[in-house]
Amino acid sequence: MDVWQIIMMLAMVVQLVTEAVARLYPRGTVYVAAAVGVVVAVVTQTGVLDALGARVTAPLVDQVLTGLLLAGGASALNTLLQYLRGPKAPAA
Repeated sequence: MDVWQIIMMLAMVVQLVTEAVARLYPRGTVYVAAAVGVVVAVVTQTGVLDALGARVTAPLVDQVLTGLLLAGGASALNTLLQYLRGPKAPAA
């Protein structure tokens, strides 16, 4: 499994946990998502900047940024991945 597949799976986990918590406590869902995303990224030591090949001198900062991306959910990360891959080649 490559790092982007792992990041997508983590985003889905964050989204599922956030939805479960939101059923119990509907207020502040954005903050719950951000907190869960950051915790998951830090605990798993997952960083998007590192995955992009950037030289990361502060892994914790990369992990916090990744956690915030994870909080956006799988659809936000899918949009980012599509942007990074560039336009699709036209069909023949």
